[in-house]
Amino acid sequence: MIKTVQSIQFKRQKETYNRPVETICRTENGLDIYFVKYNRTTSEIDGLIAEIVCHFLAKRLHLETPEVAYVEIGNHPVPEDFQYSDHISQGKIVFGSKKVHNAKNELTQLEFVFSKHEFNRLEYPEHLLRIGLFDLWTGNNDRTAQNYNLFITRGKTQKLVVFDHFEAFNKIAEHSFENINTEIDVYSDGFLSTVYAYEMLGWVSKENLMKELDDFFSTIENLDLNELLQSIRETYPPGWDDDFKAIDYINRFLSSEKRLEEIRTQVADYINYLHLKP
Repeated sequence: MIKTVQSIQFKRQKETYNRPVETICRTENGLDIYFVKYNRTTSEIDGLIAEIVCHFLAKRLHLETPEVAYVEIGNHPVPEDFQYSDHISQGKIVFGSKKVHNAKNELTQLEFVFSKHEFNRLEYPEHLLRIGLFDLWTGNNDRTAQNYNLFITRGKTQKLVVFDHFEAFNKIAEHSFENINTEIDVYSDGFLSTVYAYEMLGWVSKENLMKELDDFFSTIENLDLNELLQSIRETYPPGWDDDFKAIDYINRFLSSEKRLEEIRTQVADYINYLHLKP
């Protein structure tokens, strides 16, 4: 279900919160590049688990997302200027997200153009809404106008690619796992709160958006969460969530009927209040 690759060289460290490392890895098919995230504390393993779970949920929802793998750190030097170098030592198993080779660089709000031409290039415009629903369902409030965590693929027609779900499930690495936060605000949380989503969705008919809303809930209602989470749990490296508290919390979070009702209600209102464009 999740393959394991081995790092052979660290290229550079990104200047974001997790300090992920662009890494050359040996795979069964040769060499490839993965962006490696590692835990600096025991609780941050839960953030890596969130990355894996959200990858498979996005796949089930037919959203584009990079392939993932466990990365075993190989016997090679760590550059002296790397922060947290003691957390990426030889033999450690970490999380890797494969580089998307047909995508542009990570997008920022300065690169978005709100035009009908750019909208028409999207292969699946309704996925703009699906990404927002996905963020609300997984409690991922990190996809904002300051940090879209989106690629757009190259080509005449384009697909949106979602990535970086370390802070899903309401910042799982900082959570006590006791209570599920059922508070949702579609205008403040996740992708639908961005100007880009609101403006671009104005070119999609409300009929199509309501159908997308219904299709989203139909998909997750027919998803066997227990089976999916169990299969992910069985792949854990030693020391990852040994008591299964994180995966149990994720299951309760995703299954919360109160959260699901609130998401459907608020997104339906969001669609009704959209200003449609010609």
